[in-house]
Amino acid sequence: MNFTLIGALRSIERIRLRSDFYRSWEVELRAKQDIGLSIADMEAPGNAEMEEARNFLAEGVAKGRPVGVQSKLRPDLFPVLDQMLLDAGANFGILHDSLRLLSEYYLYDYERLSRVRGWVAPPLVIGVIASFVLPIPLLWDVGSWAYSGAILGGIAAIYLLGGVPVSLLYSVSQRMARIRRPRFAWTLAIGLEGGLTFAGAVRLAATVGQLNDVARHLDSIPSKVIKTMTLSQMVANSGLWPAMLAQIAKADEMSEYLSTLRVFASQLESPP
Repeated sequence: MNFTLIGALRSIERIRLRSDFYRSWEVELRAKQDIGLSIADMEAPGNAEMEEARNFLAEGVAKGRPVGVQSKLRPDLFPVLDQMLLDAGANFGILHDSLRLLSEYYLYDYERLSRVRGWVAPPLVIGVIASFVLPIPLLWDVGSWAYSGAILGGIAAIYLLGGVPVSLLYSVSQRMARIRRPRFAWTLAIGLEGGLTFAGAVRLAATVGQLNDVARHLDSIPSKVIKTMTLSQMVANSGLWPAMLAQIAKADEMSEYLSTLRVFASQLESPP
């Protein structure tokens, strides 16, 4: 948890920097057609975490290790979404597409969570105003020095400890349907476009979207059976919300998964 206000607000910026990281890598890979050179020549990452991620990938590639395998060695640097798409992209020879999809996903996630950051503004304004208003009795009873000290103390408390409520707000927002559902829908579409199987894409989407009921449902299906299922059969009775099930059934019927699921995911991003 971030305790300082600035630290908490910057946590969303890390998502944007991850999007920029994969966009820059994609551009260099398309130009250089060489994974090692593309990593070396990409734009300098905007923070220490992504710089470490780039150096770690470069080290693995220099040793002849595929980027998908290398990413799985550092889950602290590469979340499960990154691992799966990097691995699939490297295996199928479409790494540049995987990088595009990852950049796109994190950009959507950044825009989505930026709305949450907007929810923080009103309470912060109220807190700053309260720092000036509540100590007013001190101005009359003790003097201006005490009043000024109380104001500075209140503002310092907001700065030093304001990250606690902000971090809690972010944590709560991750469980909200308006956050989890678009994440699931986008991850499902991106996973399928990135070359994952139906089962792999649904498992990944359930993990990223924190839909544990869906993951448990997939675990209950025998591996031999799940390979023969359509996407709609696979997620039936899984706990997905009705609109998502309807879109998956539509995609199955039309045999058009990418555009159907992408359009639906975009609709979920629209404000209610």
